[in-house]
Amino acid sequence: MKNTLGGGMFKHLNPGQIKFCLLLVLAVSLPFSESVKSIALFLLLAVFIFQIYRKEIEFNITVIHIAFAGMMISAFISSMFAENIAKGLKGFYDITYCSIAFLVAASLADEKQTRIILWGLYISAAAAAVIGIVHAIQNNGAIEIHQLRNPNYIAMYLIIVLCSMVSTIVLSDRETVSSRIMLGMLAVIVLAASVMTQYRSSFIGLFLLIFLLIFAKRNIKYSLITGISLGSIGLLAIFMYKPLWNKITTTQSLTARFYLWEGAIDYFKTSPLLGIGPNHYSFLHPAGSPTAGGTNIDAHSIYLNTLAQTGLFGFVALLMIVYGFAREFFKSKLSSDFVLSVKYGALGAFLVTFAGGIFDTTLHHAHGIVFGLLSGLFMAHSAKESVR
Repeated sequence: MKNTLGGGMFKHLNPGQIKFCLLLVLAVSLPFSESVKSIALFLLLAVFIFQIYRKEIEFNITVIHIAFAGMMISAFISSMFAENIAKGLKGFYDITYCSIAFLVAASLADEKQTRIILWGLYISAAAAAVIGIVHAIQNNGAIEIHQLRNPNYIAMYLIIVLCSMVSTIVLSDRETVSSRIMLGMLAVIVLAASVMTQYRSSFIGLFLLIFLLIFAKRNIKYSLITGISLGSIGLLAIFMYKPLWNKITTTQSLTARFYLWEGAIDYFKTSPLLGIGPNHYSFLHPAGSPTAGGTNIDAHSIYLNTLAQTGLFGFVALLMIVYGFAREFFKSKLSSDFVLSVKYGALGAFLVTFAGGIFDTTLHHAHGIVFGLLSGLFMAHSAKESVR
């Protein structure tokens, strides 16, 4: 039977359905289980290769596909020439995970399946946020979600998901009044947890998205009211949570970033083509700086971190991802409001990753995978619409 894995107990298992189920498992598992995430990604890659072999999917190569491949190749080569190969390969795995999420999601253009995956992502993020909020209140400290590592990573993951939630609420024609209310409640929970991380830069992407959503629908009046409401809620939450508000009104961390960026440029000068290798950035803050004696293991900028660790080759590939996404975003003509919501959800992930990435090292761990997932879903639906 065509489009099946074989006979016996597996004769009714369609590779496309397996891929959908694995993407759902991946989306749900991100804040909860590292092992489930890894297993899901490798199984997704296997199913994806199987579908290409069986010619069940059309593999449309775009600039962003080439860019992700370039990022993987540059990270692998840099690892091979790095001081610690094993350490470098861990960074290579990070970009590979993001790339797998993108490549596989870019081959799934079913609206019903996409909506289920997105809701799985939303509910999972909200559940993790509740656990993190409770833990923070009990310990009177910053929020912690164990599998998402440090609060900075948590902030990026939560705000990327929040951007997609906002896009779904405002734009999707698949949601009823009751589902929008439910999604709104989940979004408030995720927003509260995002504020409690006390990290500012990821909010750049959220507020840029809210501004751009004003111009996303034909009804500018409705979009303007929605954008102002959402923006006001976010600003009020930030103002009311004093630890984050106090960080916003100080410039100490920005001063420290200048030192980190200078260190990244110094690393780049030592190996301009291949870089020093993934996971090899390390900086000791000098005496006299606001954070003297402290150490950092990344440059707090996706651009300078990539330049330092994978050299010009990796940096060019990174810029190609930016160009490839922007090119697809502006040229896509979408007829469905649901697909429009997927498009702007991916834009939110893009803004957190590459606008917020000016001040943070993004495109790795769970937040990098979510970017790959959301941008891949957008690319899949965009390609489907273009052949209609």
